[in-house]
Amino acid sequence: SEKLFGEEDSPLASYEQEQRLDTEGMTCFAKLTVDKEGTPDFKGLSVSTLPWALGKLSQGSAAKLSLEAFRNRNTLLTEQLNRLTHLLPVHPQSGKSYLNAAALKGLLEILCQWAQYFPSSPFALQLDWYPLKASRSTEKNSARLTLENTEQNRSEQSDLTVIGEAEEEQESSTEVLPILNSFFLEDLERAMLAVAQDEGGKALHQYLSIRQNRHSDLYSSKGLETIIRHLAPQHTPHGRWPSDPRFSLSLMQQFSINTVLQELDEGGLLSVNGPPGTGKTTMLRDLMAHNVVERAKVLTSLKQATDAFNEDGFLIKSLTGFEMVVASSNNAAVENISRELPQRKSLAEEFYKTDYLSAVANQLSASEKKGQLLPLAEKEQCWGLIAAIMGNKKNRTKFVNRFFFTSHFEKNSTEEAHRPDEFNFLNYWRWCKTAKPLSFLQAKEKFNAALAEVEQSQQKLQQLDELTTWLAKYSDRKIINALEIKHQETVSHRNQAESKQRLLQQSANILEEKVSILHEEYQALQKRNPGWLQRLFNRKHYQSFLQQLEAKNLELINERKKRLAAREQLSVSENHLSQCIENEKAAKQTWTDAKTALHDATLHQAKLREELPGVIIPGPEHSIEDADTQRYAFWQNETINRQRSLLFIAAMELHQAWLAEVSRHGNFRKKLFKMGAFLSAPGSEANTIGMWQLLFMIVPVVSTTFASLGRMFNGVSEAQLGWLMIDEAGQALPQAAVGALWRARRVLVVGDPLQIEPVFVTPPRLTKYLTEATLANDAEEWTPAKWSVQQIADRANPYGCTLTVMNKPVWVGIPLWVHRRCIEPMFSIANQIAYDNRMIHGLEDQAIVSQPLKNGLSNCWYSSEGECIRKQYKSELARDTEDLLLRLSDAGYKLADIYVITPFKAVRAGLLDALQRPDV
Repeated sequence: SEKLFGEEDSPLASYEQEQRLDTEGMTCFAKLTVDKEGTPDFKGLSVSTLPWALGKLSQGSAAKLSLEAFRNRNTLLTEQLNRLTHLLPVHPQSGKSYLNAAALKGLLEILCQWAQYFPSSPFALQLDWYPLKASRSTEKNSARLTLENTEQNRSEQSDLTVIGEAEEEQESSTEVLPILNSFFLEDLERAMLAVAQDEGGKALHQYLSIRQNRHSDLYSSKGLETIIRHLAPQHTPHGRWPSDPRFSLSLMQQFSINTVLQELDEGGLLSVNGPPGTGKTTMLRDLMAHNVVERAKVLTSLKQATDAFNEDGFLIKSLTGFEMVVASSNNAAVENISRELPQRKSLAEEFYKTDYLSAVANQLSASEKKGQLLPLAEKEQCWGLIAAIMGNKKNRTKFVNRFFFTSHFEKNSTEEAHRPDEFNFLNYWRWCKTAKPLSFLQAKEKFNAALAEVEQSQQKLQQLDELTTWLAKYSDRKIINALEIKHQETVSHRNQAESKQRLLQQSANILEEKVSILHEEYQALQKRNPGWLQRLFNRKHYQSFLQQLEAKNLELINERKKRLAAREQLSVSENHLSQCIENEKAAKQTWTDAKTALHDATLHQAKLREELPGVIIPGPEHSIEDADTQRYAFWQNETINRQRSLLFIAAMELHQAWLAEVSRHGNFRKKLFKMGAFLSAPGSEANTIGMWQLLFMIVPVVSTTFASLGRMFNGVSEAQLGWLMIDEAGQALPQAAVGALWRARRVLVVGDPLQIEPVFVTPPRLTKYLTEATLANDAEEWTPAKWSVQQIADRANPYGCTLTVMNKPVWVGIPLWVHRRCIEPMFSIANQIAYDNRMIHGLEDQAIVSQPLKNGLSNCWYSSEGECIRKQYKSELARDTEDLLLRLSDAGYKLADIYVITPFKAVRAGLLDALQRPDV
């Protein structure tokens, strides 16, 4: 890399590269097995991609690296090895060809020619040998397992083995040198092809996107509104891991679970970002409990246990999609989860009697010495086979042997029947013979009863939520007061209408009287009509009479018109008054109903609060920065937690009852008889995912490293695994998870990118060259030197918050803030330098104060000053460390209980040399 691209310009970058490349020991170019006479097995030769890639790099064609090119090059190597075979000398005693010095030299030349790798130093390559020992378990059970199509058989189809496959399937041994090969080449090429065809699954596509449509920052008031919506009672899963029901999850733990279940219902990817001690594993356990409960609901819909199978003997579709795989680059992390989940100490003490294949789980968990299982301490005894450590072939073989074959007791013996707790060991077949679980029907009834209790409590919580929301609008009496004012207004309008109606009535009455009088006057005037003689001889008088009559008639007509108008006004007024009266009645009824509803709702809320004591209800008093808001999730209490825990336990009992019944079924037993061979060579079964789904019905969770996942799930295709849970994702290289993401439908990524970053040793300039050759201007967004699985998943996550890291804003996935592990001063220091002071301790301040040590010693920082003599090491470190150890020893502390931790290899080596001196 330096020859092609030069050295790093920046001293800091150069120093960092030196630290990353500061590896110890040798690595393998190739592995070749020879027998005791020195006869080589060239067909089993394993070669590393590293020297081949170095050869490509030296030729300037590193951008064309691919697994296909590597395999094509192996064809040439096969031909050269065949020629070498014919040139080998013949052993004088055995008559077989063997390797001598000249042949070994020729083999080295062939390998260098194949790789086009010609190191300048003659000491760059060396030969070494190690004796191979057959493992005891392999010898012991070789007769038991008949593998119809083992990986050994399949390897005969190809002259050479890519070492990523060969090495993974061997028993791990510290005596065998590692070969630097990628475990992910095949999966990466498979994923590239799928994505190019617009396939690959929703989770992988989200992982390869940089999502922009983010929701409100969860560490804000609007973010709290989102949290409250997602934590509504109807979104809380029915199942819960049976931990102490007195203690609920924290706010963000429950938000994480609810959001994952809502968002990933149809598949996809989400990330949860949590510092150490914030309950990431606790959150995963609740998610596992949910999946077990949901699958149990499907089991209850079956009339009989065997209805779970289709005509081919595999699971019906409705029982699939619940498979759970925990994966990580950190082998210890995934093994710890699978080891701890089955142990009784993972449950609250009141649930210790929970039993799901507990004898089988104990047998899988027990240590072994000289072929005998050792007793399990009480704290290590198991309640159930909820999870199993898998991954590499060694782990899978151990599972097969312990699960199906190992017999600690003689069959049907008194010892087996009365085995003590520390020796409660049975294989699966002996469990089937001796166990007496509930019948499938009984287990269904018990589960349905537990489910009904949870649903009833959840309905009450929903009612309380709805009432609380409704009362938030009405309890301040603003609306009630407004309705009262509205009623008063209608009363006023009615009074006004009545007054107006009375006035109009009075006017109408007056007009009525006036018209009546005028009518009488008109009639009286008509009676005084002159006779014809007067009209004839006194015409002037007659004309005056006519004028009077006409005037009276006109006056009568006018008054009648006024009376008509008054009647019309009175009618309108009466109608208006009637409407006002109706409005008043309606307003009064609305006001009364509202007061009654408020009163009833208040009483109902009080009753529900009394029935649901301790439930925290979201309200205006809650703030996202408030410690108590973060510490406790809404809508939970001890009773509800216990009901949900018992539902999970009932779900496990239902699974156990189902297993007991179907294990007597011929087709299922046949599948189990094939399971050992299948786990030894997972790609050997035509319906690979069908076999895995059957296994997941027995063991709900399996764990593996990314390095082993590709071969373990060989034959499992796109989105066929229900759930992938990536643990310690901040330590995983982004490319490591691609094969797992491609195989999974729903993916939850959990980790902390602010902790240990991925180990990436490729020189930066080479990385830059390779990424830019493919991605051009987008290279910086995807370089594996910069990102981890957690960071890639975080930036694709619409739910999260912004942290200030190294003076830059960084979007992180759903954050967990409540820490429950370390004490002061480490808590505050880590919180300040890494987490923007957003972490909240789960305990009160006085509970995390550092306690003084013996003899007046205290927990504090010591400064060791001096000049570095070898990288970061200085002799003063050894002096000061020795002084501290002596002071602690004098105070009564055992040296075996003290750990000395350093991130620097030079400091480690220097301290070991100094502390191991005879005079120390």
